[in-house]
Order: sequence, then structure tokens, then C-alpha cells
Amino acid sequence: MDCYRIRTRLFLLLLVAFGKGVEDMVFLKVRWLQYGKATEFDLRILDGIHVFVLRQLKVIRLHGKAILERIEISTLGVRNSGVRVTAYNPIWHESFLKEAAILQRRFGGCVEQIHHVGSTAVPGLAAKPIIDIAMEMNRTGFDASMLSYREALTEVGYDYLGDRGQKGGHMFGKGLKGSRTHAIQVHPSDSTAIKELIRFREMLMEDMNLAREYAEIKTALADLFPHQRLIYVWYKTHWVEHRFLGKDIKHAWGLWLLSAQIPMMITILVRSVYERVAK
Repeated sequence: MDCYRIRTRLFLLLLVAFGKGVEDMVFLKVRWLQYGKATEFDLRILDGIHVFVLRQLKVIRLHGKAILERIEISTLGVRNSGVRVTAYNPIWHESFLKEAAILQRRFGGCVEQIHHVGSTAVPGLAAKPIIDIAMEMNRTGFDASMLSYREALTEVGYDYLGDRGQKGGHMFGKGLKGSRTHAIQVHPSDSTAIKELIRFREMLMEDMNLAREYAEIKTALADLFPHQRLIYVWYKTHWVEHRFLGKDIKHAWGLWLLSAQIPMMITILVRSVYERVAK
């Protein structure tokens, strides 16, 4: 690893440790000491971290730009907890269609729509070679039917990864030999999360400059943190969610973050240790 990558990696590690730590402390303060009511000071702190993170992502884009053209097409699959971004592969859409047909046969009338989402759904865009799928299930009786949905997805090879709330829905993953090839989000029909997933996919398809920026940032983060998916996701979340914020809303980032219920750092660390011990 050259000196630039070492310095950049160390700086970004310190930033995520500090930034995520402060975000978590503000969240706990608001939730437990202020009964859910954020002060102006709380929101300014969160907005300040967000702005600083976005500035650093602009800098590391240069690193991603330098290596983006060198990445190659690869087979499906990324090792659990790892990060790998590859060049666009036309078979990704074919893989989605094949998987969607299996899911449609298994669920029948219970599923309203099956969407190909994420970067592999955008032609020409570099991505982690994991097929991301969003399933819209009948809203009526959704919670009561979740156990049967879990059992049905287990039968076709998926593991249940937990409930990520409104942003991520019920998550499932499928893969081989420690690598994930497919990921499914299950939501009630017409949910806000489904709308955002589809909207972001359309934004990337319609704006080549936005797609290019996204590809450069992801490529840089994957190169710097190939074994730390949680760090990769934290930085990417700041970039992606910024695209959905109301530009005319004061403290838009801070308000969104406090409502998003993103897992705290200690929760992530405990989950990571548990998964390693379980293996």
C-alpha cells in the first residue's frame, strides 16, 4: 500500500470513528435525555459532520477516478463484510430476471412487484457484484405474514438478516461459500423506502454525471476499505441520502439522521463480534 493510500485510509478511519461516535452520542442525548426533541445545537453538530464528510468524499473521488477505468468485469459474489466494486456486467440484469421468476413462482399473489434496484440495475455503472432486489408485498396483513415470507425465502436459499426498519425493510441474503450474490429487501407495497430505491435508480440512469460521481466514490472507498463494509456503507450513506434531502429544509441532514434509526457504532461492533464468534 503506497503512502497516499496509507495516509488517506488512516485519516478516513479517524473521521468515521469520530464522526460516527459523535452522531451516536447526539442520538442518545436526544433520545434519552431530551425525550426525542433535538436542540438547535444538536442539529448544527450533525450538519457540520455531514458537510465535512461530503468534502472528504469530493477529495477521494480523485482516487476513484484514477482507478475506475482499470477495474474489470467479475463474477457475482462479494465476501461477507468485504467490499469489491467491479465493472458493469450485462449478465446482472439476466441474473435478476432469473431470480425474479423464482420468487414470483414461490410467492404468487402475495407479491405485488419485484424490482431490480441498486447499482447493478443501472446499465454501465460499476457496482458491487451483488444483485439487489426489492419486493413489494401486500400491505394488508404484512406484519402477520412476515413469518411465512421468511420461511418461503429460506426454502429458496435465503438467510434472514434482520429488520432494518423503514429504510431497509426485512433483509435477506443468498450466496455461496461465504460470499453474498443476492440481497433482498421486503417491504409493504407503496412504502417510502421502495419509492426512494426506484427514484435513486432512475436518478442514476438519467444523470450520467451523477452516476459517474457515484462510481468514483464507491470505487475509491472499496479500494481503501476492501475488508470494512461497515465503513464503506457509512460514507456512502452520507453521499446517497444527501441526494434526497429537501434543500429548503433547515437542518435537513440532522433531522433525517435522528429519524432514520441507523444502528449505533456499539451495536455494529457487537453484531460483528457475534457473527465472527458464530462462524
